[in-house]
Amino acid sequence: NRRATAIAIYTLGAPLGTFLGAAGVGWLAQEIGWRQAFLLLGLPGFLLVAVMLLRLKDPPRHGIAAADVADADAAPSFRTVLGDLMRNSAFRHLVWGGSLVVLVGYGLAAFLPALLVRSYQLPLGQVGLLTGLVAGAGGAIGTMAGGLAGDRWGVGRPRRLAIIAAVAVLPAPLLLAGGILSHSLPIAIAGSFLAMVAIYAYVAPAFAQVHALAQARSRATVTSVYYLVTNLIGLGLGPPLIGAASDYGARQAM
Repeated sequence: NRRATAIAIYTLGAPLGTFLGAAGVGWLAQEIGWRQAFLLLGLPGFLLVAVMLLRLKDPPRHGIAAADVADADAAPSFRTVLGDLMRNSAFRHLVWGGSLVVLVGYGLAAFLPALLVRSYQLPLGQVGLLTGLVAGAGGAIGTMAGGLAGDRWGVGRPRRLAIIAAVAVLPAPLLLAGGILSHSLPIAIAGSFLAMVAIYAYVAPAFAQVHALAQARSRATVTSVYYLVTNLIGLGLGPPLIGAASDYGARQAM
């Protein structure tokens, strides 16, 4: 009954990392160049992996969680889980809806720095800070709001979880388009920030519904399938599509 909030807390890693990374990369790129910034930021990951492998332990399970994993032989095969998912219309709609949301979110994160440099001639340090504010702080607020809303109104009602996710993202297109087309830096940042809040608010209730649709012993597989498809479409197609549209528009304008 607190799954949406738990997912939201876990997912906070993405926007918080985005904020710290964007702000730090902008400053580093301005001071030492973007190539050296990539190298410096890659090193801490190796140290964190070593710490996690040596120190992070799986917590003991109690109560319902223990019952979920009591019988390892009860886990269905991947083919069985995939077949069940393909026949589940709710899961199919979640996948396609989530893919479109992720497509816009990744596209905004990829091209907002270019927009700020080309349209407003901002230095890289300021671009990094503003991008981190939009994607990091906006994403964190939206993530937690979605998780709390999911647990408040969607516990025991998976249909409501989908409605919460859908309603959350409805304002995003208007906010994003209005901000970017305003040709005003404060309005562009405010619109992008609020749009990112709306985009990230879908995450926790959507994943909570994915878990609600899955059997206890197939939850990890169902989650991985959802992650895989939404990221292949969202991250794989989002930035390239926006980049192609930008190039086409530039050629027409020239």
